[in-house]
Amino acid sequence: MPEDVPQEMPQFAMPPAALARPAAHGDDGVPTPDAEHLGGPGDPRSSRHLAEPAAPGRPLGEPTEPPRTEVGGRRFGWRQLAIVGLVCALVGVAIPLSLQSAERTAAAAQTEQLRGLAERYLAAIAAGDAEAASALVPPARSVPVAPNAVLESATRIDQPEVVHALADGDTGVVQVRYRLRTAVISRLLDAQRVDGEWQLTSSLLEQPRLSDFSGVIIPTVAGVELGYPVPLQLYPGWYRLDSIERSIYQSVDEGFAIDGIPTTDTELAASVRLSQTMLDDATARALVYAEACADSGACVWPDTATVRADGAAQWMGDHPTRLLFIQVPLIAQSGSFNEQVVVQVVILLDELGGVMDASCSGLGSQGEEPVACEA
Repeated sequence: MPEDVPQEMPQFAMPPAALARPAAHGDDGVPTPDAEHLGGPGDPRSSRHLAEPAAPGRPLGEPTEPPRTEVGGRRFGWRQLAIVGLVCALVGVAIPLSLQSAERTAAAAQTEQLRGLAERYLAAIAAGDAEAASALVPPARSVPVAPNAVLESATRIDQPEVVHALADGDTGVVQVRYRLRTAVISRLLDAQRVDGEWQLTSSLLEQPRLSDFSGVIIPTVAGVELGYPVPLQLYPGWYRLDSIERSIYQSVDEGFAIDGIPTTDTELAASVRLSQTMLDDATARALVYAEACADSGACVWPDTATVRADGAAQWMGDHPTRLLFIQVPLIAQSGSFNEQVVVQVVILLDELGGVMDASCSGLGSQGEEPVACEA
């Protein structure tokens, strides 16, 4: 190439500038970056992240929420997870509480059943219904229970109440309280549940003792013999013995209390006296004995002396027995002669109350030696 030809540098033309697209503006008028000028998928400014609008009041570019987890086609955020955890916690607490509530409800129902049984038992006794009371709480002993007539005649308990009732599984206990005349009595009664039904295993029955009676006379209440030597069982109440008029003994009505507490021993004590018929019989025997003494000369009395009773015969005893000791005061009189003597009459009774044998003593030189005496 000739030297005089100037060398020119090649010229490169810039490609025509692309037509700028109008900038996008958000709702607040602020231009948004062009997606083409953003980074790749990892760029936090990518269109995926910018597709979600910023929370109100939060500047652009700050992270909003952690990525949501998609489960089953649905996306769960931390709020949903927190709600699920709270629900599970509440359910975990509610189940034991529900079980405890059910147990308390069942225990309360059992307690009310036990209380109702004790209330019906007390009500039957207060009403004088011994048969109903025994049906509710069968007697533990085989000794018969006095019939309704005996309990009806008594001054019965009042203000009965069940103070406490406790059911623990198949066992229970109730505390009952009632008033008997002026006394307030409290008892604990054991209970047991058998085949789903409550039963009281201790009762208010009590058996009195008849130590003052020896079978010669049997005490009665409302015309019902209490029995001897094993008396009937009685429910709580204030009872009164019947007055007895028999050929041997007489008794006056006496009251006694059955409080329903087995540890407090109840002993029946009756004011028993020898019947007037038996006292008259002893006086007649003493007079026959005195006449025999005068006729035999063992008694130094004037031939004209008369012997008669000098006051009432005295029974030297305090409770019925088959062997009677009776003192008969006599007086022998003739003019100015007066002599007072006492004849001892001993009478042996048979099992039916008849006289088996009788002896007299106290007169003459052999006064201490008993001899048979007839009426």
